[in-house]
Amino acid sequence: MEISQHNLDRILFCMEGVGWKKHELTDQCQYCQETVSQRDNICPGCSAHVIWLESPTWKRLYGKPSEYLLVLTGDKLKGKTPLQVTVISAYGSNGRFRTKTQQAEFLRVEKKYPDAFIKHVLEWAVNKRVPWRSFIGGIKNESWLERWTEEEIGGLSDEEQRPGISSEELSRMLS
Repeated sequence: MEISQHNLDRILFCMEGVGWKKHELTDQCQYCQETVSQRDNICPGCSAHVIWLESPTWKRLYGKPSEYLLVLTGDKLKGKTPLQVTVISAYGSNGRFRTKTQQAEFLRVEKKYPDAFIKHVLEWAVNKRVPWRSFIGGIKNESWLERWTEEEIGGLSDEEQRPGISSEELSRMLS
């Protein structure tokens, strides 16, 4: 994967006194010499990923350059638990969450709800081919959790429940 980094401060120093506004400055791709603006994250000539350092325009459109680089390499979006890997196999792409937002949504529900319940909702979601938002909504649906708890909580072992949450604590949280 080719990544072309451009530093706006370096270009500002070279173009001082020319009369261009800061957000209008461009640079050349280091691979194909095509002109890339600060609004580009992909080079129009060679499709290399473009990252602008010190550019408020690029940062507003694409976020922090360091985090964007982590997303490009995919290191930050990989699943870390077996449940995350299972969810990624249904809703992710190439063994990773599709976006940081998708990952953050799942991490929030993973902390709050038992793994067995999430697996139960995931099975339903995969069978019905529901979109991501509906899957997350299904996990957050309190009536589903109550019904599932009434049906399943008596038969679950402590290993199948979220570590640190006993059956009594879960029942107490729901009431």
